Amino acid sequence: MLCTGYCRNRTRRSSRRLCLLSVLVCACQPLPVPDADRPRACDGLAVIRFSEHLCPGLRADTKRITLRARHRTAIRAGQWVQLVCMESRARFLARVTGVRHATWRTVTGRELTDDGFGDPHQMQTERKEGAQRRRGVGPSRAEGPAEQMLRIMRRYYPGIGWDDPATIYRWDRSRPCP
Repeated sequence: MLCTGYCRNRTRRSSRRLCLLSVLVCACQPLPVPDADRPRACDGLAVIRFSEHLCPGLRADTKRITLRARHRTAIRAGQWVQLVCMESRARFLARVTGVRHATWRTVTGRELTDDGFGDPHQMQTERKEGAQRRRGVGPSRAEGPAEQMLRIMRRYYPGIGWDDPATIYRWDRSRPCP
C-alpha cells in the first residue's frame, strides 16, 4: 500500500523517501506535536483528588489510571486536568486519554492491575493494616484483585456494590504543575 501523503519539510529528493516512510508509519497522518496544547498553568482545570499514599506514583509517573464511583461526565478524553494530592497539596498536570463508564463488576483485569490491585507491593501495603484484620474488620480469606478493589474502594465510597456505576480515567504522562 502506498501512502499519498508528502513531507512538508522535504528539501531534497533523498529526504522524500525517508519522509514517506515516516508518513507510512503513522498511517498518512502528520505526527502530532507532543503537548502542543498543554496549558501554561493548572488554575481553572478540572481536578482529580488523590489520597497521599497514591502520590508517589503520580510523582514517579507510574500511576496513570484511577477508578471513581458514579458515572461522571465532567471530564472527557483529551481534556487537561489537575491531579491533586490531598495532604501535601502537590499538583500534577495530565491529559486524560480515556474515560470509560462501567459497573464495578465490569472493571477489567487489566484496569485492576494497572491501578495496582493484585500487585504484590499493594498487597504488602494492605498487610501493614493487619491489626484491622486481626480484629475481624478485614477479609477472612484470600481475595482476588476484584474483591480487593471493591473492599478498598468501600473505604472511599461506603455502600458501593458490584452493580453500582463507576468511571475509569486514564491519562498520559503526569508532570508537576507549572
